[in-house]
Amino acid sequence: MRVALETEAMRLSVNRLQPEDIAALEGRLAEMAHFAEAKDYERWTLPHNAFHRGLTAPAGERYNALLGQLSDHFERYRRVHIARSPKAWLTIGHREILDACKAQDRELSARLLAEHLSATAFDVMELLEPGYDGARLRQTLEDVSARPKRRRS
Repeated sequence: MRVALETEAMRLSVNRLQPEDIAALEGRLAEMAHFAEAKDYERWTLPHNAFHRGLTAPAGERYNALLGQLSDHFERYRRVHIARSPKAWLTIGHREILDACKAQDRELSARLLAEHLSATAFDVMELLEPGYDGARLRQTLEDVSARPKRRRS
């Protein structure tokens, strides 16, 4: 649910992000990198959550309230991921998403976000239940990545 909803919220937000929003996202990314280097999860999680909500804030309160709930639900899995996967501390995916936002590329931003969220989910699945199929998540990822382009009139 989070992959589909956050991806759509990203599409709605990209062209509405103001220069101040981008600057705040850059700051959150720097904070994340700093606390990731220190392996300080408690401090890392605050800018991480703020980064994700900052990406989708322009989509509106209803989207972000639900996304906040879904993120809270995922917290226990995020902790498993951070504790067991060396990939968990990397910020490269966040940087790519922000760069696509800065370029105002709605579809690339959304695709990168979907891939980022899905990669974490797939890692957690493999950690908790090696060999788990994950077919529904793969289908969701395909669906949100394969949106048809709008025709111009």
